Amino acid sequence: IVQELLTQYLFLGGAPFAGIVGEEDNSIVNILRRPYQVDNLEVPVELFEEIDNVREQVAELGKKIDVVQHGQLYSKLTLFIDPIDGTKEFA
Repeated sequence: IVQELLTQYLFLGGAPFAGIVGEEDNSIVNILRRPYQVDNLEVPVELFEEIDNVREQVAELGKKIDVVQHGQLYSKLTLFIDPIDGTKEFA
């Protein structure tokens, strides 16, 4: 969910990174329509409001990122996202 928030809402799905690598690369994440899911797993109902709030806050923050002005810088970067427990090996 964190990777989805960062890639789709913080950068509004449009920052021209050289690449984005993360644990959820092959996952199907739904945080738009309830019930929220990651692959076959349903997110607990008690987290729905928290996801809604964080999604809105991240999207607002994303509006402050100037992709037009900094796009060439972003195009040279690869993001590695392993937000929770550091279980994916990138080496």
